[in-house]
Amino acid sequence: VELTRYALQIDDKNFTMDQILDTVLPPGVDRPSSFETIGHIAHLNLRDEQLPYKHAIGEAILLKNKSLRTVINKVGTIETEFRTFPLEVIAGDHDLDAEVHEANCRFRFNFSEVYWNSRLQMEHERLVATIGKGQVVADMFAGIGPFAVPLAKKGCLVYANDLNPRSYHFLCDNMGRNKVTRNMSPSNYDGRDFMRRLVRGELRPPAAFDPHRIIHPAVLQAPSPSSSSSSSSTLPSSSSSSSASSSSSSSSSSTPSVSIFQHVIMNLPALAVQFLDVFRELNITHRPFIHCYGFSNASNLVDDIIRQIHDVLGKVPEEPMVREVRDVSPKKRMMCVTFRLPADLPPPVHAPAPAATNSITSSSSSNLGVDTKRKSPQDMPNSESVVEKKQR
Repeated sequence: VELTRYALQIDDKNFTMDQILDTVLPPGVDRPSSFETIGHIAHLNLRDEQLPYKHAIGEAILLKNKSLRTVINKVGTIETEFRTFPLEVIAGDHDLDAEVHEANCRFRFNFSEVYWNSRLQMEHERLVATIGKGQVVADMFAGIGPFAVPLAKKGCLVYANDLNPRSYHFLCDNMGRNKVTRNMSPSNYDGRDFMRRLVRGELRPPAAFDPHRIIHPAVLQAPSPSSSSSSSSTLPSSSSSSSASSSSSSSSSSTPSVSIFQHVIMNLPALAVQFLDVFRELNITHRPFIHCYGFSNASNLVDDIIRQIHDVLGKVPEEPMVREVRDVSPKKRMMCVTFRLPADLPPPVHAPAPAATNSITSSSSSNLGVDTKRKSPQDMPNSESVVEKKQR
């Protein structure tokens, strides 16, 4: 037996990130449980007791995640009209120009200038899957295009709007980057103004778009809450779009109207429900599907989000499909409600009924009458049977 000296070199490869963090954090201070990844950026929401050690935490994340180059910490809440929040770089490069890949698309943006949440990837893909090829979509709060660009890529005509000039800039850039400029019409307006302009026919599709590729709203079927729990089965799919398009073209030889949108996406959870009031001033009789996102912290999430919609829209949606998207905090949930725009909406409060010239219809029939009676909360239907719980 011979005793030999051996120099053992121990470095970061011998430790997990949790073990490294345990060496830099004092007893009683928990490790960060998770972080969001946006391209080369790691995004943390550190608690107050962790802040004195933020730089060490950031360095540990970079040490054990070689694909990351920048670590940031959110230092405030989303309070601006553009959905941005204050942040600080706590480790690595001061480079916030990110590129992410989602739904076979590439998105580039500056994370400090626009809103992006990688945790919504599954929700983006879910909703895109429910909207069939050849349909016309109005994306009211499009951001940099996580819904709009994949929809355009699958063959939809998308009117994509965002109030943030920087979001609009990157939206246009991502259109070109993903080669969908022929299927998208971007705009930079307030959400209500966007809908008014679209209804009045002021927003036009790209010159290269073929209007005969769209599906007329009359051939679409309303969602059925008694169908499969999979939301993709409740709206017209790509396979049904082909037959629907043939039916539409055979019933009418005229060029389809590209201003008659079949879907409206309202992904601004903090405020989207309030923007539903614009539909009370616009006489839209073809009844598009509305996909409205909101927040709720009530004990009964479904009743609360439907009540919010009722209070603004002035009418209870028929057979709404309610989905819990994700936890925002322990007592706050992000919700998505899909419903067909009710007919005969009451006029906007303290405003005259809309003139016939602001009408957009799917036929030549006369305008429908207006029902000014508001339903009480007791009259609201129970929507529990159509809730889709988020995937854990």
